[in-house]
Parts: sequence; structure tokens; C-alpha cells
Amino acid sequence: MYRPSNQTWYSQGGLATQWGITGDRAIPGDHNGDGTHDVAVFRPSNQTWYVKGGLSTQWGITGDIPVIIPAAHRSLY
Repeated sequence: MYRPSNQTWYSQGGLATQWGITGDRAIPGDHNGDGTHDVAVFRPSNQTWYVKGGLSTQWGITGDIPVIIPAAHRSLY
């Protein structure tokens, strides 16, 4: 679960991780292909994706809305 009011990610079992800034959009998913979900955000103000402990990449234009395609359907694209 992502709580935008304090930019904190929570998982069942008590883990809490602060990641992102006000205005970021939570983009959970397996962004690095290791089989587990990553803590990640998209920052609309600069069109940049940030993955905790990993990459950041600028991609998109102002007004874009990020969409994650489930792994089971990625081969279709």
C-alpha cells in the first residue's frame, strides 16, 4: 500500500519505507525482472520513473499517466 500523504509504502507484516515526494504516483511492479515487486514512483513534474535501490529514467511528456502491464500480458506488447 502507498500512502501519498507521507510518501510511505507499507507492507503486511509491519515494513514501512518512505520513498518519493509529494505529487509522485506509486507504480508497483517488478521493474527489474527479479520476480519481486519493487518500490517505484513516477514523478509527473519531470516525467521520471524512480525505482528504490535501482534505476531512474526520464520517459514521457507532461500529462502522461503511467500504466503497468501485468507480467502475464507483456508478451502481447
